[in-house]
Amino acid sequence: MKLGRKATAVLVMAVLMMVLFSATASAKPSDINGHWAQKSIEEWVNKGLVSGYPDGTFRPDQEVSRAEFVALANRAFGIKNAGTGIDFSDVSAGDWYNQEVGVANAAGYINGYPDGSFRPKKPISRQEAASVLARLLNLKPSTAELRNFTDSDEISGWARDSVGTAAANGLMAGFPDATFRGARSITRAEAIVSLDRALKLMSVESAVEGTVWLENKPVGEVTIKVFKANSHEVLVKTKTEAEGRYKLELEPGDYDITATTDREVAYKCDIAVVENKISTTDFTLEVGVVVTGILRDRWGRGIEGATVMLTTNPTFITTTIEEGHFTLVVPRNRFYAARAQEPGHEDEEPEVVAEEVEIGLSATQDIGILILGRRTGGGGGGSSRSESISWNSYSDSERTVQSSSFSGDSNTVYMEGSNLRSNRDYKVIYFNPNGDEVRTDTFANIAEGKIDKSSLQLSEYQNTEYGVAGEWHALLLMRASDGGDYEEIANCVFYVEETAIPEFSSVMAAFFVVASCAGIYMGFRRKAAVC
Repeated sequence: MKLGRKATAVLVMAVLMMVLFSATASAKPSDINGHWAQKSIEEWVNKGLVSGYPDGTFRPDQEVSRAEFVALANRAFGIKNAGTGIDFSDVSAGDWYNQEVGVANAAGYINGYPDGSFRPKKPISRQEAASVLARLLNLKPSTAELRNFTDSDEISGWARDSVGTAAANGLMAGFPDATFRGARSITRAEAIVSLDRALKLMSVESAVEGTVWLENKPVGEVTIKVFKANSHEVLVKTKTEAEGRYKLELEPGDYDITATTDREVAYKCDIAVVENKISTTDFTLEVGVVVTGILRDRWGRGIEGATVMLTTNPTFITTTIEEGHFTLVVPRNRFYAARAQEPGHEDEEPEVVAEEVEIGLSATQDIGILILGRRTGGGGGGSSRSESISWNSYSDSERTVQSSSFSGDSNTVYMEGSNLRSNRDYKVIYFNPNGDEVRTDTFANIAEGKIDKSSLQLSEYQNTEYGVAGEWHALLLMRASDGGDYEEIANCVFYVEETAIPEFSSVMAAFFVVASCAGIYMGFRRKAAVC
């Protein structure tokens, strides 16, 4: 039996369309490496939504016919209802696209022409594709985005709402020259990317996506952090893909987002994420300042695993490593407030550890040591022990803590302790304002439960790098009864003003006392003048 010429042509076309739109995944096409739509094309090929040509190519820049576009849309959106028949003058029962056109027409997302034709082989224009997308998703019409296209007056009147809606929802974008080119035929790559965006818009309530660029090239492995607008808490953290893309599903609201590498930084504030919409936000990286420092507690110990933030608007955030060291990259030439949080206290308001940190234009900058907890005050409290530890400072002629003034040798600060456990070993450790341990006194086997005099000669440190001005700490530790480790039981903080020894004028002492069993702080603040 011989086939007629028309029947042969129909058979050839049917076989060709089975190749182009086969539901069976095929090998990666040979001509999409480096193409702007490579990722979407590969995803669709892997899912079996589209295939390449027998020669191994995909031809991403080739035009797509109206019949081919509806076939893609039907398969991607799972539209299978055959409808009630087709009444287009140029669509016959034997055509490969008969079923696809019928399904699309019955679904209501595409129509024919006034003359009763469908023109299935005609390349579909970009504005026609926009109309299909808007109807597929039943999107609210909008023309606001048309002002961003320099050729908006060339978009057909019937398509203006659809083009504006597709652009507003991130389904279609313009060209680098700010044109939309609505009458131009859509390519296979454009068709797949637009339909893919439409699918993803249906699958999420709200999201933000974009590309990170450096010197006009997309950058992978860039750290993206999302904050609620004007806040310090990181809500989401991710990295860009190899081609610089990122996408994050977020609740509707306003957000701040930072993008950082180990040397570059970018940010945007007050990004609006709208319900049922994918917002697009791109970043262009600039060289930042690599900021280093150390976070310590008020006893001078480095804090590992703490959160350190430098905030202007937005916040740049990092985590401390061993001994409290931290590194982060921030924009240049501005002032920041430094904040910190202890590990496990991320749900609490961060403490301001430096009011104004000036970051300049250099490639790197060390901001020194930040002290977390320096403003921690004592409060009343109970104890599982019957006694309360007394741990106080005094000068030579001043042995009572009730007095508001010191007199005597202003070069020396003494510490005394009472109500201590007898027959135990104790240590007194002094930390200078930089948090460095500068002196340790050891008291072995205290028989009467008291330490009469542990002394610190301030004049010994006057000409050191950090001098004597600032907060000093005297930490009292008790050794376990079995001769094991020492345990902190009390802490005294005293402040030395910026005045040369021995003429410095005052000492501000804040006393923090902790019961050895309950671990509850008790204390008071006092100001004592030193002559």
